[in-house]
Amino acid sequence: MKLISVIICAYNMEDYLDECIQSCLIPSKDKVEVLVMNDGSKDKTSEIAHKYQDAYPGIVVAVDKENGGWGSNINMAVKMATGKYVKVLDADDWFGQEDFETFVNALETDEADAVASRHYTELGDESELSQPGWKDRVGTTVTLNDIEEPLLFPIWDIAFKADLAKAHHVDLPHHTLYTDSLFIYHLLPYVGKMTFSEASPYHYRLGREGQSVEIASRIKHYQDYMRMITRMIDEYGTYENLPNKPHVLCRFKNAYYHVYQTLVLAQGQVEDNTMTLLKGLDSRMKKEYPDLYTATNESSLLSILRKSHYKGVGLAKKYLAKKGLWSIVR
Repeated sequence: MKLISVIICAYNMEDYLDECIQSCLIPSKDKVEVLVMNDGSKDKTSEIAHKYQDAYPGIVVAVDKENGGWGSNINMAVKMATGKYVKVLDADDWFGQEDFETFVNALETDEADAVASRHYTELGDESELSQPGWKDRVGTTVTLNDIEEPLLFPIWDIAFKADLAKAHHVDLPHHTLYTDSLFIYHLLPYVGKMTFSEASPYHYRLGREGQSVEIASRIKHYQDYMRMITRMIDEYGTYENLPNKPHVLCRFKNAYYHVYQTLVLAQGQVEDNTMTLLKGLDSRMKKEYPDLYTATNESSLLSILRKSHYKGVGLAKKYLAKKGLWSIVR
């Protein structure tokens, strides 16, 4: 069995895919499965993926599929994965090979349900190692439910046991951005033991033109945010009485902050009255799941916006434009 299946979701990524795949080809590459999910690309993404499949048979697997978005790639790849663990690597990002080698070899004896690892944020010539709330736990394996402090695990920082992912993955919506939050949200309640890796393999690229985390892209795709967060609310009743609730709430809160900030910035720039949308989300949470409402109220800006009955959107927009979006990479 492979120790890890790396899932690379790629749409028109010819400029980055070589670097991405090569970063997976560590000395212990025979322990690695690289699933390159070509999501109906119109450039040379497929050609590049097949080049590596031919050069590294049994390691790199090129999958050509119709365009369906990130979620459709994950749905297919989780079912295909043959590794002991699964980890997502965006096609414009890469692994530091030395750290990835350490990370992979440690999986040989690890039986935890999930493995967390820190990441580097890359912006131009600047590289910054993340400082998550769990950084002091590096090198340990613990029962996640025993940790009362809410911990956040972005997609770059977590690998799940493949058996757990296959058993509890819920199909993600197609043609919808920002569904990585849903992927983690579905699996986190079922994690028993978690290892906090000493390696920091993931390098997350910021600043690429057209990147989905750009403010302009978020505003353009605000309806994707709405679909994602609505589904998280819909499904919360399934998870609210399962283990790891503080961390599930933390995952939701993080996603909701991105949603409300995007809706604030989109007000007046899109057809919908986005404050009406935000008010609807808040009203539903307050009625059906008060703990979700209370958790998200920890944002002082959102709390003020709610107290103003959403009339303070102009000031909130100026504040966000000046300070920048609250980001999960910090």
